Amino acid sequence: PLLVIALEDRQTRISEKAMKQIITFKDPTTKSIIREQLGDNFDNELIEILIEIESDDIDENINKGLRSLNPSERAVAIELYGKYKGENGREKLTEFLEAEEPIVRTKAQIALARLGDESAIKAIGDMLESDDFFAKASAVAVIEELDLKDYQDKLLEIAQNDVGAVGREAHRILYEWGNSDAREMLKEKITDSESFELYDFMSMVESSKDPEMIDTLKVMMSAQSSAERYAAARLIVLIDKENNQDTLDYLLSGMKSDVPQVREKVVQSLGNLPDVPDAKLALENIGLNDENPGIVHASIQALGKVGDLKSLNKIEPFLEDKDFQIRAVAAVAVLNIVSRETPSN
Repeated sequence: PLLVIALEDRQTRISEKAMKQIITFKDPTTKSIIREQLGDNFDNELIEILIEIESDDIDENINKGLRSLNPSERAVAIELYGKYKGENGREKLTEFLEAEEPIVRTKAQIALARLGDESAIKAIGDMLESDDFFAKASAVAVIEELDLKDYQDKLLEIAQNDVGAVGREAHRILYEWGNSDAREMLKEKITDSESFELYDFMSMVESSKDPEMIDTLKVMMSAQSSAERYAAARLIVLIDKENNQDTLDYLLSGMKSDVPQVREKVVQSLGNLPDVPDAKLALENIGLNDENPGIVHASIQALGKVGDLKSLNKIEPFLEDKDFQIRAVAAVAVLNIVSRETPSN
């Protein structure tokens, strides 16, 4: 069924997820079906799956992409060629450094950098200073991939001066590397940021669980937006639940708000607080009994993330609910809990 979704429902998020799952199987039958679907065409998604499941008969497909008159398609083919051939592809990749199109040259540099080519790695620094968005974004991505910490100063310059996506990505990388300047920048941006950027910055804190960010998050607890206040509260509890019972109590109080949107946001927050018994109990005893079906739905989903085997007794009645969406989310929650809480043997 995953294969059918992946091949017939192309260009959608669900197809992308199905393809990623298929890759983990490395199944010979899957390989032959995808190979047959590919034929003699250049289809980068199918080729990527075949590379990941270690197929060795796609040279001509990739070469077709390398001969394409479309620079974007040729650039994609170069990336695939580098993954497929490894060291054996170095000579041909070097030829593409002389291409007319910047996108083709950029992909060739990155493919060579992945092979450890010293001159290509040095060229990454020039790409960081480029006015070409694609080149700069690609350079930032490969610096993270190859853990090129020598470029921290240049990344910091981008993080400070580029207000767009590339600047935020450079900032994230530096912060995850433990860069102290990036941490101070994050503190400033969280308390002085537009809401559309704020959740990018807060996700950085969530990934790191950095105790030094708690004071900054407590400043956010006085924000005008209730969504921001509850988001900050959740992160504080996630980072240090032992010393922040008052913050957890504040978060739990949102379950009794008169505003359904607030209750739903709080439910979603509690579903991202593993190992906090009070959060699980609130979902079971308050969320599942909410008069709003949307909040019941969200509570079941949240329990699928943080519930234990005892939670199954609370969820199982919803498997018989008249609403198909409630039944479906309950089934997924049960499977998630059982797979997580039951020993693999």
